Amino acid sequence: MTGFFIAKNFNLKVKNKEIEKYNLNQFIKAKNLGKEKPCLSKETKFKMGSGNRGVIRSSEFKRRHSYIMSEVAKNKPEVYSNKQKRIIEEYKGCKFDSKWELEVAKFFDNLGFKWVRPKKPFAYYWNNGTHFYYPDFYLPEKNIYIEVKGYEVERDKYKWAAVPNLIVLKEKEIKLIRLGDFNLI
Repeated sequence: MTGFFIAKNFNLKVKNKEIEKYNLNQFIKAKNLGKEKPCLSKETKFKMGSGNRGVIRSSEFKRRHSYIMSEVAKNKPEVYSNKQKRIIEEYKGCKFDSKWELEVAKFFDNLGFKWVRPKKPFAYYWNNGTHFYYPDFYLPEKNIYIEVKGYEVERDKYKWAAVPNLIVLKEKEIKLIRLGDFNLI
């Protein structure tokens, strides 16, 4: 259906099979073939992005696109990201994108704390728009959310304000965890 939406908006007269081919990018093709994601050079990324540079979108198009991306962020957090994340390691069926997150997960296990990766996002308002935020951990028995953060930026204050019972672990806390001298509660 997405192909039809694209074709209709750009007045393309394309048959259904051609639409399906059009929507298969190299990442989907690699996944279907059981291969790793292709690694793209900066030059290739620039060429791929140049098709949209300078294109003026209608406010209706922007509104619909924003709605679609919001739904993806809410319903499929594993595919939504505002940046490409590098998965460091898998542990207990969860993928971690930083060594600190992995260390914190193991720290919780050593203390006997049950933890999960949140699947429900928190909406927050920042920079004239609504965005979605997933804390790194949730401790259900303690009803506490945990964020592991190397450094803080302005946007973080808005994200963190949207989450009740949030504890942010920064470099100082990670060092204490490594020394075995950190008390969470």
